[in-house]
Order: sequence, then structure tokens, then C-alpha cells
Amino acid sequence: MQNGLSSPKRFLPHKFLQALFVFAGFFPLAFVVYAPNPLSSFNVFKFGGVLLFCLFVFLFLERFLFHFYQRLHKQPKYFVLIYSVIFLMVLTSRLMLFIPHSLVFLIPISLSAMILSLLATPNISLLVGTFISFLIGMVYMNDITLFFYFFMGNAVGTFSTYKRYKRAELITCGYIIGLFNMVFILAIGLYQGHMDVTWFIGNMFLGFIGGILSAMLSLGILPYFEGVFNIATTQSLLELSNLDHPLLKRLMLRTPGTYQHSMMVGNLAEAAAEAVHADPILARIGAYFHDIGKMKRPMFYTENQFSGDNPHTRLSPRMSKMVIAAHPRDGVELATKYKLPDIIKKFIIEHHGTSLVSFFYTQALHTEAFEDCESSKDEFRYPGPKPSFKESGIVMLADSVEAAVRSMDKPTLQKIEHVMDTIFQTKLQDGQLSECPLSMREIYTIQRTFYQLFKSIYHHRIDYQEEIDAIIEHTKSK
Repeated sequence: MQNGLSSPKRFLPHKFLQALFVFAGFFPLAFVVYAPNPLSSFNVFKFGGVLLFCLFVFLFLERFLFHFYQRLHKQPKYFVLIYSVIFLMVLTSRLMLFIPHSLVFLIPISLSAMILSLLATPNISLLVGTFISFLIGMVYMNDITLFFYFFMGNAVGTFSTYKRYKRAELITCGYIIGLFNMVFILAIGLYQGHMDVTWFIGNMFLGFIGGILSAMLSLGILPYFEGVFNIATTQSLLELSNLDHPLLKRLMLRTPGTYQHSMMVGNLAEAAAEAVHADPILARIGAYFHDIGKMKRPMFYTENQFSGDNPHTRLSPRMSKMVIAAHPRDGVELATKYKLPDIIKKFIIEHHGTSLVSFFYTQALHTEAFEDCESSKDEFRYPGPKPSFKESGIVMLADSVEAAVRSMDKPTLQKIEHVMDTIFQTKLQDGQLSECPLSMREIYTIQRTFYQLFKSIYHHRIDYQEEIDAIIEHTKSK
């Protein structure tokens, strides 16, 4: 990434890694799926068929990410993550063949659903789980009933994990998956005509344990996947929301005005993200940390100028702009020092986009002679980049609106609504949301959500100035 947030160096271009994923990764997987009994002969034609099946699985997944998840498609780590999960689950099912066949229902198929739902997206989890179910069905001699069992277990795992924000909630998901596994096994037994009650009791018990095992393994494995692939889950983000976090405590002590501003931006962003079905936890945590760069020069920001001294009075507009525009970059450096996730760094570097530092630009217009006003505007802009995902765009809008309302002398609902209209129109006309996937309907919803929150805060603030002026005039006339 450019403008202050550099991406990790890659030893190979991501295009090559994707090709490696498609054309090389499927070979060891195909061998695990086929893996003939040592006593039987190797059937090259059968292995070739399995090889083609695995090739099509990987090609389909690569195309799915390319068309529907461009952001993930550009990051090779997601290809490695998906391959690792598929290989792990198929290898587990292959190893289960060395113990009695009746224990097949113990395979924690929902483990893949829980991991991919939390580290990628539920849609990817559901699709990958379908392919895993298909491949495990091939391992068990193309048993269609097992395919049904694994597919449904994966689906329940995906649905039950959706919007689970706490690690403890994954335990509940394990119980839910286990109960559904019991129902699926009951359906399989009835379909296959099993009349032995002990078959139902034994296998339904295994299915229930398999659901619990999926939750237990996901809780144990997830932190390692987060660390290896450098992906922040909602669970790890919630740990950052603790106000005892050393960086937030430092923000509160060093820049109390910025701290209060960040908390309010977090409330606005969380409510707006929930209204447009974005990630409210991610939006709130991103808002908490978005202005940490101001700690480097706290007195240069109005919310921290409690003594009345404004150091900008001693600087030229260009110097003031350089100080103000540096805080996103300073924030990224601080976030790196405290080992914050990359997704939080994006909030820090993107929350102003390439907006104009209008106050100092206006000052410069009065003190300098510009030959070309448009080109000079570029000199008074933040370095960017612009918001690249919904939550980042929401934080940009929340940050601008909260700062504007905070600077009002006597805020009223009418004034707040007018200022919000101006800010939203300015951001849109300036193209600050051009790289953000927010629709116009969602932007309108965000604006109304902000208004409702401010309405609950300032509903009692009525502007009596007109009435006061009328009374004064009436008194004078007498």
C-alpha cells in the first residue's frame, strides 16, 4: 500500500503464488484423497480422475475469489489459508480410515466452517465446506449420505458462527452443531434402513461430540491461524476494545480531547455500520485508534488546546498543514510499534483520504499569491489513500461530522443537520468515497443514523435566539 502504509515485502509476485495454488497445490491433495490401500495396486486412471476433480475445485475457488472478493484475491495469504484448511480436513478424514468406520461421524467437519467464517467470510466458508464435503465423500468410497452429513454440518457451522463476536459464543455454536449432527445422523439411519437402536444411539452421540470437538479445536487453532496469516478476527478485535489497552490509556492521558472525540466517533461508526450491515465491531475499534497519531504533537489540535495557546499562530499555513496532515502517518508508526493489526492501520491512514485541509488552505489564499488555485489545492491535501472498505468510509464520515458538531458554539438539530448535509455532499463531490464500496442508499442511511444519534443528545438544545431578538425588539418598541 502506498502513502505511509507499506505492504509486507513478498518474495514472489502474488500472481505466481495464485498460479502455484491452482496448479501445484491440488496435486498433494489429490494424493491424499486417492491414497490407495498399500495392498492394492495403484490405478493411474483413477488417480488421474481425482487429480482433475481437485484441479477443478481449486480453479473454481480461484475464480470465485476473483469475481466476488477482489480484495481477498489480491492477497496470497487467503489462498494459502483456504488450501491449508482443505488439506487439513481431508487429511483428517483419511487418517480416520485407520480406526473403525463407525467413528466417521466424529470428524469435526464444522471446524473448517468456523475457521473460514471468522478469518475470511461466511460465503467462502460455505463454498469451501461444500468442496471439502465432496472430497471427503470421495475418500469414503463416494458415499452420498456422508456427503450430505458433512455438507449440512458445514452449513450449520457457517450459519451458527455468523456474527459471533465473543470466543465464549463459539462454545454455544459447538452445542448447536452437535444437536443438528444428531438430527442428520437420524435421517441417514432411517434412509439406510438401520433397525438397531444402538447404531442410532452410538452414532448420534459421536455426532454430538463431533460438534463440540469442532468448537474446541477452533478455539485452540484460531489464534495460531491469526498469527500465521496476520488476520484479525472479531474476537481479537474485541480484545483491543478494552479501554485499558496501553495505547488507549496513553491517548486518554496525553490527548484527552482527542480521546473523547475518538470515543464519540466509535459510537457513531458502530451504529452506522450496524444500520448498513457492515461490521460494527470493526468500525468501532477502528474509530478508537484512528487518531492516535495526534499524540505526537497534541497541542496542534484544537480539541486539546485547553490553555488557549494555539501554536499555529506562530506558523505559516503550509507548515501548519504539514503538521496536521502528518498525524495519519504518525499513527501508523505508533500502531506498528504496538503491534496493532493491519486492518486497524488502514483506518488510521485512510480516515482523511485525500481531503483538503481547508482551514489552512483558506489562510494561504489570503497570504499567498497562487497562480493556479486548483493545483495549489493538491499541496494542501492529506496524502491518502482514500477509504477502501465500508467501515473505513463510515469512520471518515463519522470523524468529520463529530469534529464539526463539536466545534459548534450552540449546536441545535437544525444546525447539525445542515452541517451534516454539507459534509456528506463535500465528501461525495470531492470523490473521497470513490474507492469505498458504499452505495448511495447506504450513505443516506449512515447520514440518518448519525442524525438520530445527535437528536438523542441535543434534542433539548433549542435555539431561542430568534425569540430573544423578537422580545428585545418588542420591548424597545414600547
